[in-house]
Amino acid sequence: MREQRRAFALVAEWLRREPEWRRGEWFLFGAADRHNMGDLLLLRAARCWADQEGLRVREVGLRYHNLRGVGGARVEPFAAVWGRAQEGARMVVWHVGGAILETDAASAAEMLLPQREAAAALRWWRFSFEEAEREYARLLREAGPPRPFPYVAPPLPEGGRVAYLFTGVSGQKGLGDEGVRRALAEAKVVCVRDRESLRACTAAGVRAVLAPDPVEEMASEWGSREGWRRRGWAFRQRWGSFAAIQWAATAEVEGVAEEVRAGVERGVLPRQIVFFAMGLAPLHDSMEAYQRVAQRLRKDRVPVKVWRAAHRDSIAGLIAGAKVVAASSLHALILADRLGVPQRFVWRWAPERVTAYQSTWDKDWALLG
Repeated sequence: MREQRRAFALVAEWLRREPEWRRGEWFLFGAADRHNMGDLLLLRAARCWADQEGLRVREVGLRYHNLRGVGGARVEPFAAVWGRAQEGARMVVWHVGGAILETDAASAAEMLLPQREAAAALRWWRFSFEEAEREYARLLREAGPPRPFPYVAPPLPEGGRVAYLFTGVSGQKGLGDEGVRRALAEAKVVCVRDRESLRACTAAGVRAVLAPDPVEEMASEWGSREGWRRRGWAFRQRWGSFAAIQWAATAEVEGVAEEVRAGVERGVLPRQIVFFAMGLAPLHDSMEAYQRVAQRLRKDRVPVKVWRAAHRDSIAGLIAGAKVVAASSLHALILADRLGVPQRFVWRWAPERVTAYQSTWDKDWALLG
C-alpha cells in the first residue's frame, strides 16, 4: 500500500496540539450495538489505541447491548452519557467509523429489529420508511430524540466542553442533513476512508482527510500475520484446503450458488467450501440463505460446511486458515488482506462502499465470477 496518513496518527497529532483533552471522558460511539464484525473490529481498533495512550474510554451506541461474549464490548446507550455534555463535563465523542453517513433512522431500525420482525422485513426486502421510523421510535427511546442519522452525535451544545472525532467513516447521504454537516464542521478530526466520501465532504464544505480504514492498523495489536496463519492451521487440519465465503442477506441465492459452482469448476476456488457470517444482526447475513445454497451445491457434489461461530477471533481464525476468501463484506476482505489470504468479491453485487474503498487503495479484489 502506498504511503498514506493513518487515522490514529491524526488523532495523536490533535492531542499533541491540544493535550488538555487527554483528561476528558472519552466515548467511542459506533454501531457495535449489534453483531456486525466490521463494527466490532472498528471499536476494538479504537479501544486498543486508546488503551495504549492511557485514555479513559467507554463504548456507546444507540442502545444497551452486551457483546463481550463474541469479542465485542458492553455498549451503553449514547443518551445516557450525552447528559454529561449539558452539565459541562469535558468529553470526547469519537465516532469510530463505518458507514455512519449512510445509516439513516430507517436503516438503524431495520438493523436493530428483533429477529422475527427482521425475517418479515427480509421477505419483503425492507420495511417502508414509515414502518421503519415507527420501529426506530419504539426500539430506541433510550437513544434520545430521533435524528435523521442517529450514529452521528448532535451538533455541539452551546457552551459545552465537547470534542468530536470521526475516523474511518464513509458515505454521502448524511451530508445532505444540516445537523450532520454541523457536527462534522465542528469536529477536531474528520477522517474518511475512500475518495468518494472525501469528494462529498469537500463539496459540502467539510474539511476531511483521507486515510485507510482503521482495521488496517490492527495487525500489530492482534499479533503477526504468521501467528494468525498458525491459528488458521486448526481449520486447515479440519477441512484441508478450503474457501471461506460470505455474502449479505439481500444477495440473490440462485446467483450466489451459480457463482460458487462456477468458481469450483474453473479451479478459482478449492473444492471444499465453508460459508461464514460477518454479522448476525438482522438483515446482515442470513444463515438460512447459507443453508439453502449449501443444499443446492451438495446436490452437485460440492462439499460445503456452514460455520456458525460468532466470536470475533473465531471468524478471524477461519479467514486466516482459508486458501481464498470471497466476500461482500468490506472488513472480511480487509482482514483477509492483512492476514495474507487472497480475496475476491462474491457474486456480481458489491456495496458501493466496498468498490469505493477498492479503487481508492488499489485493492486486488477480482470478481468471483
